[in-house]
Amino acid sequence: MKKLLIAGLWMSTMTLSGCATLDKITAPLAYTSGKEVKAEQLNKFKPGVTKKSEVVAVIGEPSKKEMLGNTEIWRYHYVFVPPLPGQKNINEDTVFEWSASSKLLKAYKTESADSIL
Repeated sequence: MKKLLIAGLWMSTMTLSGCATLDKITAPLAYTSGKEVKAEQLNKFKPGVTKKSEVVAVIGEPSKKEMLGNTEIWRYHYVFVPPLPGQKNINEDTVFEWSASSKLLKAYKTESADSIL
């Protein structure tokens, strides 16, 4: 009975304190893979200005590199699967497109239906 009361109080506290607290508590139990690139990081990179070395310094090496015609494509794949139902899964790629002269053409995020790897 005492355990049931404690569990009820804990759940009430979680409900009153909001989802942010629940996310903090359950975060270590989540499955993650790849490199998460935050919007703030992505916004730092400017087409025609940013160099490959700058992207690698901030984010690290990409999960995949490929050529599409004269354009080099870098992908940073990221997966997040939360431990509880009702929380949002994330399966995305952050993509950098480079010209033949190594100038950044575009940087953007895509949602992935399947893993690219």
